[in-house]
Amino acid sequence: MITLSSDVFGRNEVATANGLTGMAAWTASTLFALVVGALADTLGFSPLFAALSVFDILGAIVIWTVLQNRPATPPAEQPLQPVAAGN
Repeated sequence: MITLSSDVFGRNEVATANGLTGMAAWTASTLFALVVGALADTLGFSPLFAALSVFDILGAIVIWTVLQNRPATPPAEQPLQPVAAGN
């Protein structure tokens, strides 16, 4: 996962992508800890872990769908136009 940004983004975009990823990860982990703590007190751990396992599977499906290798479509062939002499 560490080198994923260098595979997906261009040379001049990798640092920005890594910075945004780090910021989003810190924010998400803070919010996740607060929400999971409140839900664990309310519901218990078993239903919470069952729901989280579904999110793991959905995340894997999204990543697989987005990062699939797709064949490049060849450009449409343009008919050659004759060039007049003297142009």
